[in-house]
Amino acid sequence: MSRARWIVALCLLVAVAYAALKISVVYEFWFQGVNAWSALFRPFPDWGTDPDLYGALLPAKWIGTRTMWYAGALLAVTFFAALFGAYKLIAFYLLEGALVELMDLFWLADGKYGWGWTTSATDQAMVKAFLTAIVLLLCGVYLFRRDSRPWFGEIAPVSGSVGDEFMSPQFFRYFTWWCYFVAVAFAGMKALFAYWWCFDGIWFWSAAFRPFPDWGTGADLFGALLPAKWICTRNLAYALIILAGVVASASAGMHRLLGFILLQGVLIEFFDGLWLINGKFNVGWSGPGTTFYGYGGFAWFPFLLTAGIFMLGKARLEPTSALRPTKGN
Repeated sequence: MSRARWIVALCLLVAVAYAALKISVVYEFWFQGVNAWSALFRPFPDWGTDPDLYGALLPAKWIGTRTMWYAGALLAVTFFAALFGAYKLIAFYLLEGALVELMDLFWLADGKYGWGWTTSATDQAMVKAFLTAIVLLLCGVYLFRRDSRPWFGEIAPVSGSVGDEFMSPQFFRYFTWWCYFVAVAFAGMKALFAYWWCFDGIWFWSAAFRPFPDWGTGADLFGALLPAKWICTRNLAYALIILAGVVASASAGMHRLLGFILLQGVLIEFFDGLWLINGKFNVGWSGPGTTFYGYGGFAWFPFLLTAGIFMLGKARLEPTSALRPTKGN
């Protein structure tokens, strides 16, 4: 096996290892929330019992949700890349992971050096985030450059088109733009939420989660809102990769990238809604915005699902007449 193949194999192994690492983080935030929280964030003075405990740990559930479905998507595209050599596809996900790690590092460093908030695990988490970001960045850049194809089109030649049987070129074109609209609108919502989590964290936190009895000031306030910063980080990185996917699809034919990204959003929104609605009806925890944000997450489900599936199969669905336009079309 050539040197280049060894490097590619190593990069794919890094992706699998990183996904496994993120899944372990999910387990900690979902099922050992108090311990995972207290390692880096300011703990509640009294966690209480259900429903108060559930409301206090909802931010941990949301961090776990975003981490879980990033890890799942990363495993899926790694398998896809290993089978078909679609290295640009996995490169986008590795670069997203590097961005998240760097932003987490920024918040931890800002807390320690700018606000005076630190725990026994802060230094270790900062070193881990920095080294992980460097490795992901190197692998992502290498895989992106390794895939020399100008775009990611069909894996194998396709004879005919499924779209010829039931889809006109006009409908196909309009539905494609509809999918782009869904993606951009979803990215806009994620970017807006990232802004609120970062700059108006107390208000947005109190909409559905249990607020601190005393937010405090200075280091205490920063430590209490650090989970909100981490949710902001993951929302912002996801919004950016959605927009990158739209650009890559529209300009370079990388439709499957956008398809994977939108299907990742299906699961994120479903679980966000599930945690909120479960808290309201099964545990008894409900904030002022629980119903709105809970059902709002479910409302995205059909739009993201249909757009994601369509983009995954776009090249196979495109009518032949749309592929080979005639004069006057």
